[in-house]
Amino acid sequence: MGLIGIFLSLFLLMYLAYRGINVLILAPLMALLAVLMSGGAPVLATYTQVFMKSLGGYVTTYFPLFLLGAIFGKVMADGGAARTIAEGSSTRSGPIARFWRWFSHAGF
Repeated sequence: MGLIGIFLSLFLLMYLAYRGINVLILAPLMALLAVLMSGGAPVLATYTQVFMKSLGGYVTTYFPLFLLGAIFGKVMADGGAARTIAEGSSTRSGPIARFWRWFSHAGF
């Protein structure tokens, strides 16, 4: 029954998202449907003992990397270095740069 719930929720997620329903609202509801159809699994115990433990390990491992990346990106954007690098690389690449500028603005 659990596998049927997963496939049903995945199918409904794809179908309803295609019909225009917001995925940010739809995804948790479809996940809830899959969990409810999974049978007698202890949902709260699984959440607190498995998911939260793994999430804590992930956050403590990768948070410094994400934090430093965000700070670096903000410094590059505010200082103008990102624009300078983009303009310099596009002018040095010649006709290829013109093609990619056209291609990116053409809506493809």
